[in-house]
Amino acid sequence: MADQSTAGFILAAGESRRLRPASLVRPKALMPFCGVPMIELAAAQLIDAGAGTVVVNAWHLADQVSDAASELRESRGWNVLVSQEAELLGTGGGLREGAKLVPEARRLLVHNADVVLDFSLRELLDEHEKAGAAATILLVPGRGPCTIVADAPATGDTGYLYVLVLDGTFTAVGQAEGRGTSGNYDFLFNGATAGSYYLVAGTDQNDDGFICDDGEACGAWPTVGTATPVVVGANVSGLDFTVAFGTGAGIQSAVPGTAWPAQGFRRLDRAQPHLRGSLEP
Repeated sequence: MADQSTAGFILAAGESRRLRPASLVRPKALMPFCGVPMIELAAAQLIDAGAGTVVVNAWHLADQVSDAASELRESRGWNVLVSQEAELLGTGGGLREGAKLVPEARRLLVHNADVVLDFSLRELLDEHEKAGAAATILLVPGRGPCTIVADAPATGDTGYLYVLVLDGTFTAVGQAEGRGTSGNYDFLFNGATAGSYYLVAGTDQNDDGFICDDGEACGAWPTVGTATPVVVGANVSGLDFTVAFGTGAGIQSAVPGTAWPAQGFRRLDRAQPHLRGSLEP
């Protein structure tokens, strides 16, 4: 019998602009991969992980997505529901609206429509239950720099930026620093030991040794409101996030029972031994 306490959710509402002109006539969720629509591959992963119901949100070419969901119900016997958005709600808004279709679900397993995995999502759910976390994110090993986008309309960037790798006590164990170009800062850390880390970035305009003080630019991965530990066991990519002024006081950990330091984050002296990263414009 299907487990209705676990529901799957496929993010499929976007316009897929990077796939234009193909996505002007076919949504990304219906693009074939080895002859199989992406939506079917994602739904199969979620069903295999134990989801009793799969919700798909739809906005761009929503009728095509709805027809595909109906076909999966008929041909595969899967309980696939469509949350059709009158306007594009974004990731958080789409999840909030679509979750109304599965009020009995205790866990929501979210899958991008354009991701093909060779990882067992059952293992992810098991680790999530063991940790008792509010959210668990699967990070796919990768290589290459990640990007910080600075939200500073007047100048296009925030000036000299520090990127800190924090351990579970919010102590910096790694640091990259430098200037960006046109608001983008690409950072890369090599040689990190396995473990869980937070990523934060900010300026130290008053040069007091702390970033993210009042009036200084600040940001955290994935967002300042839901800073989440990065679990490192192999190369990790996709850690892009935004830095902006006036956000330091809003940083909150997504892990229950933890709180960020009120003063900000002490940066490392260049002479201190630490995991050294690079920050390139």
